[in-house]
Amino acid sequence: MTLLYVYFGVIGEELHLHSNGIDFSRISEKHIPTETSIAKSQILLRDYSIDEIPIILLGHTEEVCYRLRMQKKLARTIHLSIGSSKGYDGGFRKTHTFNRPTNLTVDTYHVCTYYLHTLYTGEPIRTVSISLTNLVAEGEEQISLFDNVIQREKEMRLTRVMDEIRTRFSKNSILWGVSYTKNATARYRNTLLGGHKS
Repeated sequence: MTLLYVYFGVIGEELHLHSNGIDFSRISEKHIPTETSIAKSQILLRDYSIDEIPIILLGHTEEVCYRLRMQKKLARTIHLSIGSSKGYDGGFRKTHTFNRPTNLTVDTYHVCTYYLHTLYTGEPIRTVSISLTNLVAEGEEQISLFDNVIQREKEMRLTRVMDEIRTRFSKNSILWGVSYTKNATARYRNTLLGGHKS
């Protein structure tokens, strides 16, 4: 063992112990993974036009923001990806960094629809993906002098109540009105388990 220690240092000692079946690692300690991003993507069942995509975006932003709020986190950056149907060139990817971290659906949705209407080039849409990154804990955000604090507080209270209802009853217990239109996919996706019928 001393020869291994001389050549490899502490690692040499560890190699000797492992080769003899000795390991002092604690296996009782649970590894709790930390999420560095939260994402939602979907391959749509048919081609969608630009008029139908905001409904899909609302469902996706609601889902990722709900998961973010359940972790008591805020996101600084959003990544939006819109893919075109097979046989078409197009689609886009856009990254946006918020002036202030957020976990509100409305903030995320407005950014997504802005880039959709700005960057869309006319081809049928088949994939939608949203991810939130650069996560920080709630309470670490800086309040701006230009924010409407009263309006923001109202939105946060409403969001908390909606989250409590979803958590207590089900994700389909309270939805945005457009989620009940024929082009929406949120209600159907909420009945799936890991993206598949249960």
